[in-house]
Amino acid sequence: MIYKNKTLCVVILFTIFISASCNKNDFDNPADFDYIIFDGTVVIIEYLGDNPNVVIPPKIENKQVTEIGGAAFRHFDLLESVIIPNGVTIIEAYAFAGCSLLENVTMPDTIKKIGRVAFGSCRSLKSITIPEGVTVIEEKTFLFCSSLVDVKIPDSVTTIKMAAFSRCDSLSEESKQRILEIDPNIIFYYADGSLY
Repeated sequence: MIYKNKTLCVVILFTIFISASCNKNDFDNPADFDYIIFDGTVVIIEYLGDNPNVVIPPKIENKQVTEIGGAAFRHFDLLESVIIPNGVTIIEAYAFAGCSLLENVTMPDTIKKIGRVAFGSCRSLKSITIPEGVTVIEEKTFLFCSSLVDVKIPDSVTTIKMAAFSRCDSLSEESKQRILEIDPNIIFYYADGSLY
C-alpha cells in the first residue's frame, strides 16, 4: 500500500512538473529579448533568440509588454510566425521589416498604432488582419510584401498613407477594393512599373 502511494505521488509530481514546463514554454524566454522599462511598462528593443515561431510574453519582470520597438525584429531571417500578446499597443517603424520568411502574424485588438515600414519586405506574408482600433495605416507599412493576398481592414481605419501597399503584387481584388473604399486616390505600384 505504501509502495503504491509513493508511486502515485511520483506520478502526480511528474505530471505537475511536465504541465508546469509546458506552461512555461508557451512564451519565448524573456532572456531572448533586449528591452527597457519605460513609464512602468516594457518596450522590446531587440529579439536576441533564434526561434522561428516567436510568442512574445505578455509580461517581463512582472510588467506589461506594451510596445514592439523600432526594428526590434528587423532582418531576423529565420522568423516564420509571431504572436503579439494582448496589451501591446504600438508596433514601431521597421519592427519586422526584412523578415523574408515571415508568414503568420497574430496581433491583438489592443494595437492602436503600426509604424511605417513595420512589415516592409516581408515577402512570405500572405494575409494580415489589421486590429480594430488602428486608425491609420502608415506609409510603406507593407511595401514589397509581394505574396500578400488577403488584407482585412477594420472600420476604425480612416487613413491609408502613401505607398502603404506598394509592390504588393498579389493583392486580391477584394483587398484592393477595400483599400480603395478608404482612399479612392491610392495608387498601387507594381514590380513591373505598372500602376493600378
